Amino acid sequence: PLAYYINDDNPDGDVYCSEPGSATGSGLSSNSPLNSLETLLNRYKVEHGDTVYVDTGIYPRSTPLVLAIPSVSATNRLVIQGSPNEAAGGSVFTNSGVDGAVLELQSIRMLDLRDLRLHGGRQGLLFTQSSSNFITRVRAVGNRGNAFELSAVSDQNRFIQCAALHFFRTGLHVAASITQPATNYWERGVMASLPVSSNGTVVATGALLGVQ
Repeated sequence: PLAYYINDDNPDGDVYCSEPGSATGSGLSSNSPLNSLETLLNRYKVEHGDTVYVDTGIYPRSTPLVLAIPSVSATNRLVIQGSPNEAAGGSVFTNSGVDGAVLELQSIRMLDLRDLRLHGGRQGLLFTQSSSNFITRVRAVGNRGNAFELSAVSDQNRFIQCAALHFFRTGLHVAASITQPATNYWERGVMASLPVSSNGTVVATGALLGVQ
């Protein structure tokens, strides 16, 4: 298993890397991080069992970032670990485009996605035929459609301590299928279609569809 490192160009609040990210970095050490997850995936064959550390910062895009990592025979989990430094803003992926998700999982199994913030896009996180994934402490914020959305054949995904905030349609939407019923889990999370008040009280809650 390998460890990979990603950082933006701002060192403030970093927890994993000692240098800013660069397109010419190796991505294989904390003092030579790459500057984006897309650059990493284009350069290396990231596999299950590996860990990708995404340091504190903002990673802007105008199109969806699509993860399509072969995982049919995977027995170990692939970990994408964001920054736990909430005070410094955490690890923020954005999509300023008019369509598409911030992050899309295509036919992925056994992925652990942790401590990321997904801002903008039509969806924050979109699952397309992706199952058996753990999504932990991920926030989808200001999405123009559903904050978290799963296709009809996405099954056995767990959302643990996640937050769907300021969305326009549904906090967590699972497409229905009569022939292929799916069970997904939302555990100890928060949904608020409007901002929370100054004392932390949810002003309005959104819908939760197709999950246990």
